[in-house]
Amino acid sequence: MGAASPARALIATKAGQRLNATLPDGSEVTLAPLTRLRLDFVGGRRAAVLEQGQIYLNLVAGDRPFVLRAGDRVLTADSGRFQLSLSSDRPEVVVEQGGLTVRERRGDKTSVHVGAGQKAHATAAGLSVIAADVEAETAWRDGRLVVRDRPLSEVVAAFNRYSAERLSIEDDEAGARHISGSFRYDGAREFALALATGFDLSVKRSAGGVWRIRSSEGSAKVR
Repeated sequence: MGAASPARALIATKAGQRLNATLPDGSEVTLAPLTRLRLDFVGGRRAAVLEQGQIYLNLVAGDRPFVLRAGDRVLTADSGRFQLSLSSDRPEVVVEQGGLTVRERRGDKTSVHVGAGQKAHATAAGLSVIAADVEAETAWRDGRLVVRDRPLSEVVAAFNRYSAERLSIEDDEAGARHISGSFRYDGAREFALALATGFDLSVKRSAGGVWRIRSSEGSAKVR
């Protein structure tokens, strides 16, 4: 973390790194790998900008609401526990406790309320609020990926977001395979072995260190 003062700082993580930090108001934040969070607690403000990545925030009540900007959206909350992700300039928020308001930074500034057990994500048509599987969505804080009947292509994309090691899907059939389970993302070999033995996929590690996944021809294997 580098900054002119604790009240105005940049907190950042590298690939495969998670980081817990205490904010100037006593709130606690966990950063996922490859995340950049810029703080602004100057002049009594409670504000931050998520420049990239994903955070989980345990927000304490203060004299002012906490204002968090991500892409083209602004989140406002007094207290609570929630997760914010930013991908392709489109934020997604999952609320575990409390509630918050999400609005557009520009335009007509349409806003929505997101309560406990809900998630909101930005689409081309606007903001959509649906029920959330909070346990699965936030398991990365413990170094796990929890997936429930999701296509492997989606799971591998999530793994690559969190892990310092890389996986690659080599054919459409493998990518479309639906899987469920709880996997550690800090052990690519263990994940590859689980795919090979539990889902009948062939997994090989290339000379460059990338784990390549394809539909199995015959018995499952991992190398």
